[in-house]
Amino acid sequence: MKENTSHLTFLFAIFSFCLFGTVSNLAHADETLHGQIDQLLLASQIGPVAGQTDDSEFLRRLSLDLIGRIPTISETRTFLADQAAGKREAVINRMLASEEYAQNMAIVFDVMLMERRGGKHVKTDEFREYLRKSFAENKPYNKLAWEILQADGSPELGRAAAAFYLERDVEPNLLTREIGRVFFGKDLQCAQCHDHPVIDDYTQTDYYGLNAFFVRASLFRPDKKKPALIVEKAEGEANFKSVFTDREGFSGPRVPGGAEWAEPVMKAGEQYKVAPAKNVRHVPVHSRLAKLSEFANGKRNRVFNRNIANRLWAHMYGRGIVHPVDLHHSANPPSHPELLELLSDRFAAMNYDVKEFLKELALTKSYQLSYRVPDTQIVPVEQTQSQIKITEAEYSQQEKNVAVAEDKISQIIEKLDQAVADSSPLRDAVKKANAALAALIKVQTDVTAKLSAIQNSLTAKQAQQKLVTAAQVATQKSLEALKDDADLKSALAAIQKKTAGLLAEATKLTTTITAQQKTVDDAQVKVQANQKPSTDAIAALKIADDQIRSQRAELIAFRNVVASGREKMAVAKRKTEWLQLMIQHQQQIEQIAQLETAIPASQKNIVQSQTEQTQSEAILTASIAEKVKSEKERTSTNDIKIKVETSAKEIQLTLTLLTESITKTKQVIARLNGDPELVAATATLVAKQKALQSQSETALKTVANKTQFFVAADTKLKNGIKVVTEKQALVDAAKKKVAQNQLTLKNQQAILAATQNASSDSWKKLIDGATNRFQIAAVTAMTPEQFAWSTIHASGRLEVMTRSHRAKLDKEKPLSKEDLLNPEKVSERDQLAKLNAITAMKANVAGYVKLYAASAGQPQTDFFATVEQALFVSNGGELRGWLGPNGDNLTGRLLKVESPELLAEELYISILTRKPDQQESKDVAEYLASRPEEKAVVVQELAWALLTSSEYRFRH
Repeated sequence: MKENTSHLTFLFAIFSFCLFGTVSNLAHADETLHGQIDQLLLASQIGPVAGQTDDSEFLRRLSLDLIGRIPTISETRTFLADQAAGKREAVINRMLASEEYAQNMAIVFDVMLMERRGGKHVKTDEFREYLRKSFAENKPYNKLAWEILQADGSPELGRAAAAFYLERDVEPNLLTREIGRVFFGKDLQCAQCHDHPVIDDYTQTDYYGLNAFFVRASLFRPDKKKPALIVEKAEGEANFKSVFTDREGFSGPRVPGGAEWAEPVMKAGEQYKVAPAKNVRHVPVHSRLAKLSEFANGKRNRVFNRNIANRLWAHMYGRGIVHPVDLHHSANPPSHPELLELLSDRFAAMNYDVKEFLKELALTKSYQLSYRVPDTQIVPVEQTQSQIKITEAEYSQQEKNVAVAEDKISQIIEKLDQAVADSSPLRDAVKKANAALAALIKVQTDVTAKLSAIQNSLTAKQAQQKLVTAAQVATQKSLEALKDDADLKSALAAIQKKTAGLLAEATKLTTTITAQQKTVDDAQVKVQANQKPSTDAIAALKIADDQIRSQRAELIAFRNVVASGREKMAVAKRKTEWLQLMIQHQQQIEQIAQLETAIPASQKNIVQSQTEQTQSEAILTASIAEKVKSEKERTSTNDIKIKVETSAKEIQLTLTLLTESITKTKQVIARLNGDPELVAATATLVAKQKALQSQSETALKTVANKTQFFVAADTKLKNGIKVVTEKQALVDAAKKKVAQNQLTLKNQQAILAATQNASSDSWKKLIDGATNRFQIAAVTAMTPEQFAWSTIHASGRLEVMTRSHRAKLDKEKPLSKEDLLNPEKVSERDQLAKLNAITAMKANVAGYVKLYAASAGQPQTDFFATVEQALFVSNGGELRGWLGPNGDNLTGRLLKVESPELLAEELYISILTRKPDQQESKDVAEYLASRPEEKAVVVQELAWALLTSSEYRFRH
């Protein structure tokens, strides 16, 4: 199965009314069972629904289910070539009418009933032969169950049928669990010591109600050389005490879902048809095992019907409507409650005809669905949410109903426990009265036995006396004829003495008998006199027990109300979760679609923001360059400004000094009365002053000019710095935008990945759910027997063995010329050879069972792989030996085919029951071409590869 997430939306392979419409009236539109099944399933379909199987897939599945092997190549080619409209029904009928059907169902039911136990008391082959005959004659299932459950190991009741009990050593607790699981679909094991810790429906009283049927049973085998039988006592009750609450009680015999059997309490001396004695198989008047076989019948017990209908459905569909099949309880409700009720009722109505029932299942469209996952469609979310509200309201209402019933249960249990406690003295009184009566009966039995022994002695003495008297008369006559014969006189005297002695002994015995008869009569009187206490005690106990049973019946009724309410709650919860899962997956698909649209936009935004960043960085770079240029220009003008300012300051300083010098010189001239030299010097200084004054003015103008240039350069630099700052901000904003877009993309990609994973998980859950709802065919592993017989047929091993046994028969008992011309005789010889070959191959099948089956007593439905299995298919000589070319076996036929395409077709149809696709044909051709000189080896490798493939190993 592959997930298809390329579609935008999901689900509803049918119109929306199938999700929200009612199914109550649809099951009556078609009176055939298969039509009603399809209508119910169609009306309840929610989610993905697979299309119908093609002919190859259908034929393979049907063959595995009905005859326990894949079809032969000739069967496949015949079926594929058939163009008749009703060919599927025809092949169903053909398989059901075959001997292989009975053989296969014998294996199926043996594994179901015995879980690969066998051989200790009843051989597995013996039990399977009993089952094979039963299915060959199409024995109703309820009759088969009756035979198994009432069998006691005796030939009269069918020893093979007793395997279920005998191979479990008639151990009461084991039988309680196994009968509950196999015949009623309830594994009560964990309710033995207390109410079931996790399944509210399974109570300790349920366990001991079933246990009561077996608590008196045991194995009987006084002579180890003879087969063991099953024996029952007339006493013994199923008493219990909870290890959690210390609540004590007992239960009479009761099957799950049924009323308690009001077993009569018997007085001592009336309990047995055959009384207990040493090495005597005692037989009670009332057999609980016999009652079990009577009550374990769907005509009286719906739980029985539901269980077998569910198990047969599981056999055909790969899983039960209730699954696991032995855990029927309200927290594990049927996937389709109406369907299970329909199947239960119709199976009973068709008189438990397994063959007809399987035919109806095989004819359904649901059985003929493919295992391939369909395309998906839209889920109407709002409508589905409305349905969720309805199912949640149903859950809430049922929860209230359950709470009310549970309160009532608590009240009933309180009254029931009190009634049980009150009955305890009455029970003790019955035991005491019966014990006293039993003691008197024993005395009566003993004295009666003694009287009988004395009477037997008297009878013997009287017989002797009669003989001796006759001898005396004869001797007397002889003596009269032979008077005075001494010997005769002596003999007559001896005989007369003997006669007198016997008479005396007889008289004594007669007297003893009279006295013993009085003892017997006295014992009889005492027994009769003590009948009333037992009768009265039993009558009083019966009133109490009737009250207890009445209260238990009321308790069971309310527990059924609770179980029904819980089941409806579980159905509502399961449906709510299923609808929520569909909505969730729909939302995930929509979110994925949105993200797949948003991510390219985010990627585009990243590119755009990166472009904007690049452009801003380019502008920033230019602005920085311009700023650097302005800095250099400002520095240059500042240097010149400083230089001219320095020069102007120098001139000004010189001018100041010169002015001071002239002033001081003029003062000196005044003191020296106009010294000509000083005057001349002063004139020179004044001239110099004027020159410096001119230079100073020029310098100051230059300074002003350079200052103006500097101010302009400084202003330009400041503007450049501002521009750079602005452009840097733009670059930073662009980088931030890029980072934000990248983070957005990363988050979207992470959400997409998480949503895709979640969608994948929810899709798998939806596929599993749709498979569990029988909207997609289940893929399950072949059973070990299916795997073995399929491989034997696919490899052509059976043909090789049949040919060998035919040759052996022809050698040992050759047909006459007349017989060889008689088609019936030839056919009989062929059938015998094939039967001998099949018998010979059972040892090989046993090898597969040892490798691929779970251990005895364990569930046989789980698939597991082991190293030993891998080594067997990889290196085992058996399989490779079967693939050695031998006459018309698989590889022998393949070697005769010249065309690679035809060889691939022969190979695939023989093993996978289908034609290869174009690529597979191409692969076979290329592999053959790669080693043209080793065709035999290559053909064996190709056959081995397909026989060890997953497609071959699984039923689908």
